[in-house]
Amino acid sequence: MSVFLGNAMYARFADCDPLQTNQVQRDDQLVPYFVLQTARHISGLPGLFTAGILSACLSSFSSSLNSVACIIYEDFLLPFLPKDMTDQRASNILKSIVVMFGILCILLVYLIENVNGIFPLSNVLQAVTCGPIMGLFTLGMLFPSANAEGALAGGIAGLAFACWVVIGTNWYRMSGLLRDPKKPMSLSGCQFNSTAIVTPSPTSDQIFYLYRISMWYNSLMSAIIVIVFGLLISWLTGRKNKPIRTELLSPLVRSLIKGEKKTELDEERKLQDGH
Repeated sequence: MSVFLGNAMYARFADCDPLQTNQVQRDDQLVPYFVLQTARHISGLPGLFTAGILSACLSSFSSSLNSVACIIYEDFLLPFLPKDMTDQRASNILKSIVVMFGILCILLVYLIENVNGIFPLSNVLQAVTCGPIMGLFTLGMLFPSANAEGALAGGIAGLAFACWVVIGTNWYRMSGLLRDPKKPMSLSGCQFNSTAIVTPSPTSDQIFYLYRISMWYNSLMSAIIVIVFGLLISWLTGRKNKPIRTELLSPLVRSLIKGEKKTELDEERKLQDGH
């Protein structure tokens, strides 16, 4: 859907760029402007489209707030709360957490106003978190030789690498030395007098290569760092004769393991059956 919408907007504005003609000031405004220009002759359709977008955002936003509240309650608050706590009190605590994070998200709107769109910001946050998490899951499911020490070291290395690349890239972006190349646009199709805005010069080749590659590769690179460092540290420390829990491995890897020790879960089941 995103690819189709992007291609449709490029086909519509290729000969009259709204950014160069100052019809819109930011990339985030292109989609509403496209809807207004395309469907303005149909009464109510632009408003219906806007309502649909807001409804989808609020639906995802409410689910995220509930998930965050449950995680904070279970992992950080529950160990310190009395065991005889009533369900009503637990519900009130969860609602309070949702309200606090909702207020925090509202305050972050003022921060987002000063960045060049919310989409690059969300990708920056995903690059820092999703890459190491994907690397840890991949390390655990596909490599039986990995151990806890390797997973910890790999996770720290992947997180440090992702933070380094993201911070360096955004520092050059804020300084104006790093800019993403854009597709060729024109003003020949504009039906009104306009003054084009001068496009900044392209990115300098003197900037470090990892800062110049696409942000879509950040998660992949950090995941690879996690796997490589995790396997290296696991090989140096060894498994210490701990049995492998094959039920936690990928089915493909599980079918390739031969002659391994029985899993802890299988041993526990046998002991229970014996008693």
